[in-house]
Amino acid sequence: MRFAVATLLLIACGGGSGNENCPDYMRIAGGTFTRIGPKLKWTLEVVAMPPELTFNRDSVPADITEYSWAVDLDPDRDGKRNWQVAASHFKVTNSTEVTTANILAQTQKDLWQVDGALATSVAAADITLTENTFTMIIDENDGADLVNMVDTSQSTWNTFHRFGASLDDQCVDRFQP
Repeated sequence: MRFAVATLLLIACGGGSGNENCPDYMRIAGGTFTRIGPKLKWTLEVVAMPPELTFNRDSVPADITEYSWAVDLDPDRDGKRNWQVAASHFKVTNSTEVTTANILAQTQKDLWQVDGALATSVAAADITLTENTFTMIIDENDGADLVNMVDTSQSTWNTFHRFGASLDDQCVDRFQP
């Protein structure tokens, strides 16, 4: 089992689905949820994906989330996220900028157990990217209450992009059908 702890800080900056201030790769076009036996599957579609993205930008502070494409999960239906499945990139300390077409090679693909603003990576997630659609698959056995994930209303899709040092230098988009 993999363990990592992260602080999940998402502050909306004019957010909301269709946020025109966000680049197309952060604007959510739609999302789906399906269940196939013990496998839980989400798609997260963005408006468009560029041929390349730049990671570890000099303008982004170290050790914080630079990019995230994620789905927040609420299996107990209490209105709070308990889990998150995500492809995320955290700016690496003393790193150099990397521009690449292989976006998933630069991201962690995890299932996070969430407790307020803190989260612990508890399992790897199977995440693929085809054109502008992320597909995220986890197993219900990775968390005791994930068996209760049965319909779309328990999921909230979100994207996050930090592009500078100021808290205003970020973009958040959310989608819940």
